[in-house]
Amino acid sequence: EARRFATAAAILGDGADQRDVALLAEIDDRQLSTLAATWLARADLLRVSTPTVEFVHPVVQAAVYESIQPAQRLLAHRRAAEILDTAQEEPERVAAHLDLVPPAGDPFVVETLRIAADRALVRGAPEVAVRYLRRALAEPPMEETRVDTLRELGLAEQRVDVPSAAEHLREALAQTTEPLRHARLALEL
Repeated sequence: EARRFATAAAILGDGADQRDVALLAEIDDRQLSTLAATWLARADLLRVSTPTVEFVHPVVQAAVYESIQPAQRLLAHRRAAEILDTAQEEPERVAAHLDLVPPAGDPFVVETLRIAADRALVRGAPEVAVRYLRRALAEPPMEETRVDTLRELGLAEQRVDVPSAAEHLREALAQTTEPLRHARLALEL
């Protein structure tokens, strides 16, 4: 259990909620989870300050993280995103995990990345928004949300990569048949 707990903590990163770490580690018993966390703290691997968990040193976290098989790591990041989403964590925390999983045509991934990108733009981080929206396009989005995703990406890219912005807005414009929407996209382009 302690090994699974440490692995889950490495996936979720510093500041993770102990409850979320236990869920990802698939430790259902609260006492067993607390015991695993306590044992890792006594071994000077983790600092447990209720309710959060963090590694004592980034090197320790990196070593534990790198010990996870790549395929297991991808599955763990996908599961971590679900756990954080269920716990109603900020979309950016969820998106950070989804950004690491391979594209699979999952609407949850697209929607979460779009929300996180919007919040990143509001916070003044257009580079992050562009990364999330490019990843959402790679998922790929369903047909009904593809044009919106292209538009959002083009508008975000206007702040960091004008040629790419024009390309994505042109692509969105070409896929739009509704006259009012077409006109708005043409103006944005």
